[in-house]
Amino acid sequence: MPEDVSQTGKALVQDGALLARALREEDEYFSRALVQKEALLSRAILQNDVLLKVAGITKHYTRERPALHDISFELCRGELVSVIGPSGAGKSTLLRCINRMIEPTSGSLIFDGQEVCALRRHRLRAVRRKMSMIFQHYNLVHRLTTIENVLHGRLGYKSTLAGMLGLYSEDEKAKALDILAQLDILEFCYVRTDQLSGGQKQRVGIARALMQDPLLMLCDEPIASLDPKSSRVIMDYLRLIADTLQISCLVNLHQVDYALEYSDRIIALREGALIFDGVPGEFTPEIISEVYGLAPGGPQGPKPAPESPEPVRVLAEQQQEWEMVGAYGREQDLAQECALERGRKDEPDQEREQDWEREWARSREPGGKRQQDSRARERELA
Repeated sequence: MPEDVSQTGKALVQDGALLARALREEDEYFSRALVQKEALLSRAILQNDVLLKVAGITKHYTRERPALHDISFELCRGELVSVIGPSGAGKSTLLRCINRMIEPTSGSLIFDGQEVCALRRHRLRAVRRKMSMIFQHYNLVHRLTTIENVLHGRLGYKSTLAGMLGLYSEDEKAKALDILAQLDILEFCYVRTDQLSGGQKQRVGIARALMQDPLLMLCDEPIASLDPKSSRVIMDYLRLIADTLQISCLVNLHQVDYALEYSDRIIALREGALIFDGVPGEFTPEIISEVYGLAPGGPQGPKPAPESPEPVRVLAEQQQEWEMVGAYGREQDLAQECALERGRKDEPDQEREQDWEREWARSREPGGKRQQDSRARERELA
């Protein structure tokens, strides 16, 4: 009887533990759901707060086709928007027009309530402090350490003399170290940036951009030079920055799959014109084909050839044939070179034989040179 009671007690204890664990997991589940709901609500509220309004931006480099033509869209606070399109579509030009690195030909840019195109000198500099930029090729000073490059993000707040002398406060240095720790590169704090990998250099670029305390981050193909693993790390950090710090991110990308996965919205350009502006769920394969000129019968899209169901195999066979032809040609060239070399080696021998024959013939002639020399030696001996 006591054994039965003890077993029953153990069973009750186990059931109680399982119930408590289930309740804890349920509480965690509901707490996570609540956090997600609050994040969605905050994002929905913030989306009504437009940070950047681009209206009718046009850029001409020449009188011919414009680099940008009548581009208009809005960007809200905390929103991550990807700009995609083929090479030469105007993606980089658009980003550089927004921060006035390139002067737009016409149009309006309203950032945080200010008309950017009308600003000059100090006011333009003050607006640029709130627009940081991340570059494809990092744009770091490679002979300087990681923390020195990160502190360059404060140069917009410094005088010319303080910037030249590298005068930074202790708070700024502590903030730089904190950002490096968040991006998981604190251990490379005093390492020269030319000794870092591509993904680490891009994280240094992100840290430098965050040092500006920006409202908007302009990212010009930040993962174009990185491998897939490093690319995902960088995109994870950009997504985290948009969600937690509520910093808007405008990101140029060539990778459509990353744009679909990480973006709140996608903008597509082609030949300087905006042809799509919507959420990733609306970015269908048909629109992707239109953006990149791959639609059958399109203006730049070649029609598929039904006679070639296996283009990869055909190309492989052609390449193999070309390699065989090249190998045969190299063999023929080598055979010709060997024949010429043998001919060159044989020519001196033939010439030597002919010289010896001529010399022998002259020596046997009456009054020849060799006979004269032998007679002279005989006279000397006598």
